[in-house]
Amino acid sequence: MASTESTSNWRDIETRTKKSLAIETSPSPENISKCNQQLQSPLFGILPAEIRNDIFSLALLQYEDPTQPYPENDFCYRPGHRARRILSTELLLTCRRIWLEANHWPMEQAVHSFWFDYERRPSWTRRYAFNDDVRFIQFLHNFSSESSLRIKHIQVSAQMYWFERYLEHSDIWDCLDGKSLNLDTFTLTIRHTDWWLWESDDPLRLDEDRIRALLRTPGASHIAEFRLELETLEWNMNQLRPILDKLRSLKIHNSDEDVNIHWELVEPFEETTWSGPTNIDGEDYDIYAKRDKLDYRIVTVKWRRRNPLVEATEQRWREEGSLLKLTEREPPKSNEGRDTPRFSDEEDHDWDEEYYDEDADEDDDEDDA
Repeated sequence: MASTESTSNWRDIETRTKKSLAIETSPSPENISKCNQQLQSPLFGILPAEIRNDIFSLALLQYEDPTQPYPENDFCYRPGHRARRILSTELLLTCRRIWLEANHWPMEQAVHSFWFDYERRPSWTRRYAFNDDVRFIQFLHNFSSESSLRIKHIQVSAQMYWFERYLEHSDIWDCLDGKSLNLDTFTLTIRHTDWWLWESDDPLRLDEDRIRALLRTPGASHIAEFRLELETLEWNMNQLRPILDKLRSLKIHNSDEDVNIHWELVEPFEETTWSGPTNIDGEDYDIYAKRDKLDYRIVTVKWRRRNPLVEATEQRWREEGSLLKLTEREPPKSNEGRDTPRFSDEEDHDWDEEYYDEDADEDDDEDDA
């Protein structure tokens, strides 16, 4: 927890010295040489760096906290969201060398999730902001540009009305375009209870042109892979199949003057199943009256971003041998690997799926040892 007093002291030092306090984050030979090598420990004295790296990545994985479970009939309850997801980051407080070698893992491995309906998101998220557009901006505001680059996976769960009317114009896409983000994955999740008139078991419908428009926005150029998770009941799979066929034939590209991006569909689609109670959010529904449980199927459709101009240039460089020469050059010296911690006066954040401050073990998300 970063106390108000410690935050104030930090800023007092910066005011007196007129310098920004920064912490090294890169495990460069120069940075490693400045700290205790810890060779008395088998972790550093015996194990090679590759095995150490695997250990650190596993120790800093995000996991569901069994002490903070979601009710089984909650709107947000599903695989991967059966409890609040957190990180145990005590390892980063052990010593400076571990910090240098492992501080990047929490942000890079975490899935940062947002729910775009106030009543259908986990209760713990409601104390930050009324809507998740605002919470998303607050989330990004906590990070420097270097830290933002470590955000690799964002997941959004959205009701169909929000997906069709607001997602394309959401602050999320402005932030993706304006903030220095380069996501490996962006996942859009449509749950069974997000479809239009799911309560009366209306036929499933999805406007695939919305997907095309979404992936042609400038913000989408900062995403390497876009995933669309479509969840429905097993008995509605005959309605989902035609939607999947339309998505298969969807051609998505943006050939604007500044952006030339093509999205390539990844097949086969991934399918998973799970079962849940019939009294969703504590309410009983006539359409489920004769059932003991609800069987769900989740189909994940993936598109990977390609940039024909970049690919053509790289191919030409390979043919000319230029690409090999570039990789053999010694990288220029810079301030990369230094990060200036940022604090919020108003709230602390857990290390879980929302917030990460590389200098303080704050209380609400995904430090310097």
